Amino acid sequence: MPAKFCLKRGIKIITAMLRRGNADPFVRSRKPFRDTKMMHTVGRRYTEERHRLHRKIVRRIAEKAEGHHKGAPIAILIGGGTASGKTTLRKGLVQRELKKRRIKAALIDPDELKARIPEYKGFQKTDPKRAASLVHRESCDIGALLLKRLMSERKSFIYEGTMARTGQYIRLVERLRGAGYRIVVFVADVPLRIAKRRAVERARRTGRTVPARVIEITHRLVPGTLEAIKDRVDCYWVYDMEKGPKLIASKEYVDGGRYDRFLKKGQRGRRKRKAKIARKADLADDVLNPPGP
Repeated sequence: MPAKFCLKRGIKIITAMLRRGNADPFVRSRKPFRDTKMMHTVGRRYTEERHRLHRKIVRRIAEKAEGHHKGAPIAILIGGGTASGKTTLRKGLVQRELKKRRIKAALIDPDELKARIPEYKGFQKTDPKRAASLVHRESCDIGALLLKRLMSERKSFIYEGTMARTGQYIRLVERLRGAGYRIVVFVADVPLRIAKRRAVERARRTGRTVPARVIEITHRLVPGTLEAIKDRVDCYWVYDMEKGPKLIASKEYVDGGRYDRFLKKGQRGRRKRKAKIARKADLADDVLNPPGP
């Protein structure tokens, strides 16, 4: 399969994973509102001034990663249910491993990109509950532009998401492999009661709330995604993040009892019900969750 074709397909897949529709489905208000994408587009195209801002943001992030013209670039996929400790895992163990191996990887994370949008700080003061929603679509577009540049320059990157959409991740892994990437997966996990408690504590700090059903759904969908892709990637590690990173499973090791509890999350609830709201669950993680454990 031609690498150029794989590159284009890979970009489309990540773009779909980043973009989740026009508005936050958990905001109950029916009043229409203008997000930053609506503010800065004319005929579905961003204004030249806004496009320059996007290119500037992308350039600054992409410059942090090194190109791999000879060896294979690395795609690091970090997943886990809501409030499972994904960002803590990334900022700690993952970054230490990258530093040890002298690998410079760019980060693709809509939450991080939101902070780079000029209006975001103002929204946090005037409309904190919808601040993330008001910049979500634009942050996704910036993320897609960033991915396109990183893949075209064969640069390593980290993508942090819920791993709630199994089919999307299967296709992504296949296309990354076809484009010559080495694929590494990290999954963060905690018991549901811990995740719910963390989500409540975070809501008190930020004013943004993730519904309990969304927390449950994201945690139930992750095991199925990992099982579907673990034999298609180069390496994977699952960590218990309740008291810090404790290895649960990898290609060389498995804590049978703890990994069984992780898998059983995916066996709860009706499959049809989970599939029906998988999109909402993944969207909620992108839109409502601030970075953090």
